[in-house]
Amino acid sequence: MICESPVPSSFLWRLEINLRDDFDEICYHALRRAGYKDASREKAVYQYYNLCKRSVEARPRRVVYSRKFECPESYQLALEEFEEKVKKGRSLKPFMSDKYRELNYDDLLLNTERIINYQ
Repeated sequence: MICESPVPSSFLWRLEINLRDDFDEICYHALRRAGYKDASREKAVYQYYNLCKRSVEARPRRVVYSRKFECPESYQLALEEFEEKVKKGRSLKPFMSDKYRELNYDDLLLNTERIINYQ
C-alpha cells in the first residue's frame, strides 16, 4: 500500500507499507520466541494460527456425553480422573498427542472441536 501527501505543498511525503509482510514477520518472530526453530517465514501465518488453534486453554469446562457414549469398565477410573481434570480446569496437554507441538500438523479432532464451539 502506498500513501502519498494529498495536498500540494512544500512538505510532501510518501509512505509505503506491506501489511502482509509485516504480519508474516510478526508471526515468524512469535514462533521463534516460543522456541520453534523450524518456523518458516513463508508459512509463518499458517503455522502460528495452526499452533494457536491447537492450544487448549486450561479453564473449567462442562462435560457432556453423547447418549450413545459407552465406556468399558476397565477405563471407567481413567475416564473419571480425566473428567475431574476437565471440570476443575486443569491442563489437558498431557492427554494430547505429542504432534500438537509440530507446526505443520493438522489435528482433525481439535479442528472439529473449534468448528463446533464457534457455530
